[in-house]
Amino acid sequence: MARRPHSQVFLHERGIIDRFASVIPAEPRAPLVEIGPGAGAITRALIAAGHRVVAVEVDSRLAPGVADLGPSVRVVVGSILDFRPRDLSAPPVRIVGALPYHLSGAILRWLADWADEVAFAALILQDEVVERMGAPAGHPSRGLLSVILQSVYQVKPLFRISPGAFVPAPKVWSRAVALSRRAGADPVDALTPVWDLARAVFQHRRKMIRTGIARAYGEDACRRAEMSHVDLTLRAERLSLTDLETLATALTRGA
Repeated sequence: MARRPHSQVFLHERGIIDRFASVIPAEPRAPLVEIGPGAGAITRALIAAGHRVVAVEVDSRLAPGVADLGPSVRVVVGSILDFRPRDLSAPPVRIVGALPYHLSGAILRWLADWADEVAFAALILQDEVVERMGAPAGHPSRGLLSVILQSVYQVKPLFRISPGAFVPAPKVWSRAVALSRRAGADPVDALTPVWDLARAVFQHRRKMIRTGIARAYGEDACRRAEMSHVDLTLRAERLSLTDLETLATALTRGA
């Protein structure tokens, strides 16, 4: 039974479960970390597809049932937010899960923070969250989450899932999404200036980016930013990742 304290909804529609499991690359020797297996419906499909699963389940009532699925599953009781990927499996790690809606933002940030240890993730989230994750420059849904995730992953929205595929049925549609580590992406530590800049300009998303830069970095920084040739009259959602990288380099030069 799903519990409201854990914001649990369980995917139960067999066709959707099998379709979701099929998007995960087959790597028999590499364990797959599943976030929140719940009653184990997705876990069973993963095992049937030949995966070995490390299941991270915060609800201690559900953990024994998942462990009973057989030797292809190892259960870890706790919140995924309390672990590093390398605590659960040797990197690079693959991640899978239908995420609890109230924790989706925190888990996505966790995935970004540990992207150096994650090769691939297949997730199910609210449809509108997936839209924000993949929103390109100029899209009204583009925000800080878009920039942070796209700086470390290729974001590929997949198929939509109706509320009726879950028990209890949520009030919104969901969507599957695949994240693959960006080839040639900078290490996460090196992206701090870009993430800090994105945070500063998206705090004032209705204003020109000059406003966010001036408030976070000062007027001298604005003059350095002007030398980057990025238009400071743009609003934050118009900035591409390349624009933000160029601006971040200009802001740190001579600071």
